[in-house]
Amino acid sequence: PDDDREAIMAALWSGEKVYGVSDGSASKGLASHGWKLTRYLNDPAVIKGCGPVDGVLPTAFRAEMQGQVAVLVVSSLLVAERGVRKAHIISLCDNMATLRR
Repeated sequence: PDDDREAIMAALWSGEKVYGVSDGSASKGLASHGWKLTRYLNDPAVIKGCGPVDGVLPTAFRAEMQGQVAVLVVSSLLVAERGVRKAHIISLCDNMATLRR
């Protein structure tokens, strides 16, 4: 995908804050999630993705959780790829139950 992986990687490597933001939605038995890694609001350098939510009759909670899992998986793969030992990644979403888990 078209993204700015190098800008995000440079931020992670230098100890800059990187935000992992996600959202999810469910309606009529279907659900989806979206996520992105970014350095600040309206940052042109983002890594982002989206997709369907798995499961029978997925809920909004599951959609929110799957977005946060995507942030965790992608950020883990990025830091592992470059050997970053300590990264400052702040996870954000609009569902308190998701953030508590």
